[in-house]
Amino acid sequence: MSNSAIITRRRDPLARRIKEVRDHPGGPFIFVEGPRLLEEVLRSGLAVETLIEAKNESPKAEPVWLSNIRASARHILKVSDDVFRMLSDVEEPQGLAAVCKCPRWTWQELLEREKRTPLVILDGLQNPGNVAAVARTAEAAGMGGIITTAGTAHLFSPKALRASMGSCFRLPSLEHQPVKVIIEKLAEYRFLGTAVNDSSKTIDYTAADWTPPLALVLGQEGQGIRPEWDGHIRQSLHIPMESPVESLNVSAAAALIFYEIKRGSLRNG
Repeated sequence: MSNSAIITRRRDPLARRIKEVRDHPGGPFIFVEGPRLLEEVLRSGLAVETLIEAKNESPKAEPVWLSNIRASARHILKVSDDVFRMLSDVEEPQGLAAVCKCPRWTWQELLEREKRTPLVILDGLQNPGNVAAVARTAEAAGMGGIITTAGTAHLFSPKALRASMGSCFRLPSLEHQPVKVIIEKLAEYRFLGTAVNDSSKTIDYTAADWTPPLALVLGQEGQGIRPEWDGHIRQSLHIPMESPVESLNVSAAAALIFYEIKRGSLRNG
């Protein structure tokens, strides 16, 4: 269904509702912006509630993916360039966005996956770019899914969606779960965690035991894993570094560990 009129007022109720979706991730819908991500929406099979187009956005030769999204969208909304800039989350809008249904998974769906595939737990990571980078690398390395604790940046915020380049659409996830619930639900899993410093209580990540089922807990770069995990982390891992470097960005550390897990899995067959 297409709206015949063009929304030209920033205070239009529909425009304001779309902005609410953009600014408050965690609900049933997500705001997706730009041709690259809209292609990923189509590839990932997400339902498109509303396709949003700037008035002057009229490509000479419409690509097939855009035609397919137009055909699948429940609504097509035209807005003025000024309104689109208000809705946009980027400095240079490309005139295309959509409100889509947010992917949803349950504990049952996550636990029914192959238990040889490790799960990733993000504990309080506050930078959406880091969260997204971890998600993208997790998908690339074949991790089974992501669980986040309270205070972790939303996987489906506009910034995280752009940085993950579609991985958040496909990688199963559960957001803002209490630590106690995670521990109870993953009772069969071995928890490994990252450490903020090298000490006698940590082991080199290349020496870790990757025997499944496994869940890797990644904490904040500065503070590490919160105390609620004490007594539940089977091994604390550190990554050797040359002085004076004391820590890596969490997404860089995650990439090293994910591929070490993958290498260990391939070696052990």
